Amino acid sequence: MKTIIGKILVPHYIEYLVVADDLLILETSSGFQRYAESPNEVVIGKDIRIEFPELIGTEDILIDILEGRQKSLELPGIGRSIEPRCPLYIDLHITSFENVLIVLLENATKRMVLEQKLVQKNNEKDILLKSLYSYQNYLNQVITSMKDVLLVTTHLGYIITVNQSALDLFEYSREELIDQSISIITGDNIFLAPVQQLGFPSQTTSLQDNSVICQTKTGKT
Repeated sequence: MKTIIGKILVPHYIEYLVVADDLLILETSSGFQRYAESPNEVVIGKDIRIEFPELIGTEDILIDILEGRQKSLELPGIGRSIEPRCPLYIDLHITSFENVLIVLLENATKRMVLEQKLVQKNNEKDILLKSLYSYQNYLNQVITSMKDVLLVTTHLGYIITVNQSALDLFEYSREELIDQSISIITGDNIFLAPVQQLGFPSQTTSLQDNSVICQTKTGKT
């Protein structure tokens, strides 16, 4: 059986096993054992399912591969280490050659660690978005329930938030006010000039104690 694997071009970074139709291991590469369930034991003549329990339940598929009804079987990302600091993952690929199974083992640790980091980042992003969404809902509820009139504008005076009390007082619908200039209510936005001159929304100035005459949609002041 030593000549079988010699007929197959196997990259140096891939380990292999040759397995008979009764699933007993016939031949292995020198470095495969670090991927096995029991890396320090002799495996020639052992059932491959002992060293790779992931294959339990795939017997019918393996027979189909041997008899040519199925080309191959792939089991990606198999974990081989429970130590978080030293993870080990392998990709397992099985095909047939001259009435035996060829089991190829490739180290997939870098890929799996990267995938896990990406999943973790996506999960953290989802949690953050859910938190922001919950906060926004809470803020909207507070604004909506306020009895005082509230309008929030950009530093250029365009309305971005308005509560129900403001809608009731000024007789506008929400759609009629959002993205409109505050001058629709105040007649002009000259009182925003100190803010506009700053040029950046992140910079603020105090507009406390400013009185502005407003008018409703029907012209009442």
